[in-house]
Amino acid sequence: MHSIKRINREEIESLESPCLILPERSAKGLISVLTSSNLRKLKSEIASQSLIVISVNPSLINSTDQQKSDFFQEKIKNGAEGLLKITLIVLLGLFLFSIDSIFDFFWVMTSIFGAVVSYLIFSKDLGFKFDVIDKFCNSGKKASCDEILQSEKSIVFGFLKFSDLIISLFVFQLVILGLFVLSDRSINEVWPLFMGIALLSIPAVLYSVYLQYAVLKTWCKLCLIVSAILILQFGMLIGNFFVETIYWGVEDLLGTILLAISYPIILSLTFLVRSRTQEFNTFYQRAVHSERIKNSPKVFYDLLKQQNKAHYSPLYHELVIGNPNAPIKLIIVSNLYCAPCKVQHEEVSRLVESNKEYLSVSMRFVKINKQFNKDISSTQYLLQYWWDNIHNTEKESSLTEQLIHSWFSEMNVESFASSHPLKELKLSNEVKAMAELQEKWIEEIGVSKTPTIFINDYELPSLYTIADLHRILPDLAEYYFLENQHSNLKS
Repeated sequence: MHSIKRINREEIESLESPCLILPERSAKGLISVLTSSNLRKLKSEIASQSLIVISVNPSLINSTDQQKSDFFQEKIKNGAEGLLKITLIVLLGLFLFSIDSIFDFFWVMTSIFGAVVSYLIFSKDLGFKFDVIDKFCNSGKKASCDEILQSEKSIVFGFLKFSDLIISLFVFQLVILGLFVLSDRSINEVWPLFMGIALLSIPAVLYSVYLQYAVLKTWCKLCLIVSAILILQFGMLIGNFFVETIYWGVEDLLGTILLAISYPIILSLTFLVRSRTQEFNTFYQRAVHSERIKNSPKVFYDLLKQQNKAHYSPLYHELVIGNPNAPIKLIIVSNLYCAPCKVQHEEVSRLVESNKEYLSVSMRFVKINKQFNKDISSTQYLLQYWWDNIHNTEKESSLTEQLIHSWFSEMNVESFASSHPLKELKLSNEVKAMAELQEKWIEEIGVSKTPTIFINDYELPSLYTIADLHRILPDLAEYYFLENQHSNLKS
């Protein structure tokens, strides 16, 4: 059997392997420990004083050849990332020693910074997680890098993605600059080539901004940074063109063409790397999803009990979908203008659809300043429409679900009001009470981010997503059923 407990950092070496360790207040995530030597090494690397430990029964772990292959592939990936970092540092050193003008210095720095940012975008597009970058991307209203990168509208020519184009562009710049530095040739010979690329990048930048602002109505902060770098490079080239520091002759035409050909080669290699990595990542994710430890209802139940507790306390008339008498009661706290909330609400709908008998979902909304008019906020408008048209109807659950879907498809109170008009543009006392109770409960619990999800009084562990609950929920419902029976016998 598996077991879970909390320990202090000093007790690490006394643990038996194999086990899983989760440092509290740390971005390291879940750490697997297979040998005792790993435990000694881990103690020196972890700063957190409090740890959650999941002890694993070795007989339940299947050490197949495929799993060994997966671990080997993971090591290769980590090694490749390390090699890339070392290469960039070496290139930076070479560039700095060969630079003889301020213009060259700033160009090299923008190329390197662009390569780093485009690498983060490329990695996110492949599904790799960076906690700090994820927080940066999803902070603020209507901000979600993932939604932009995963959109079909970010695909060019039916197969190339925005991340492919930008990382290959900056890698191309660094490769060309590196070749000229190593050959002691003048960098001025490549400026006309970079000018042509800069001119072509401006329409791409305009389309990217238009896509985010007008079509998807969500901002990708990393994409905006890349756009700013491309505009800066374009401005630098235009400025130097007019002061005639850039020169180029017809005799350089052949060399420029040969250099230009290297860009589609790099782009093709980038496309192949992404395709192969996605194939491997898909297989790897399936293996992770099928992992027995994480998907064990007992492990999830014990880990859930370690999280922040918030009393359920059903509120006066609230939006609920699913079975009101279900053993598992989920609360999702959202912001009506939060892009990640939109994604989670869609996942919750799928969860309820496949687990109607086990689950009820209450929807509560944080206070926002966005107003429909001087008397009614966006949240109050939504609640008033629900009260007038859905509350106490025969299909309340399904209509509530449709209402939330309609809101998050636009996230605009004016357009929502045009498609969902109120019978009377006045806020009822019942809806005022609903909104006030929700805001008071959210404040008392201390919710600091949206979406925040609670399951039977406890906040969903950070290791799990709503999608993970599809596999756990039926068995978890049985745990709660037995727990309730045990409590009734005691009383």
